[in-house]
Amino acid sequence: METWGGQTRLSVSDGQSTHIIGHNTSSFGAIIQLGIGSAITVTDVDGQVRTYHVTSTADVNDQGYDIHTGQDAWNHIVSAGQGEQIVLQTCLSGTINRLVWAR
Repeated sequence: METWGGQTRLSVSDGQSTHIIGHNTSSFGAIIQLGIGSAITVTDVDGQVRTYHVTSTADVNDQGYDIHTGQDAWNHIVSAGQGEQIVLQTCLSGTINRLVWAR
């Protein structure tokens, strides 16, 4: 797990964007099926629970470009100034990744 914006641990109330990456062969494979509005419940390191809802999804290459539109998604993935959200990532292939943003 990696938290952008200088945070070193997951908090559901720090106002930061947290990027969480996992293999599709683990429980992270389930994010492939998530769509707009899907609920994701997260428990942080302090035991606080928060339910986020998916606001967008994208399939990007390893350089961070949306494979359908060609748009650069890198800042949308890692920018610290996006507020409280989670960005989940898993692989679809050796070079394509599914990303899910939730607030």
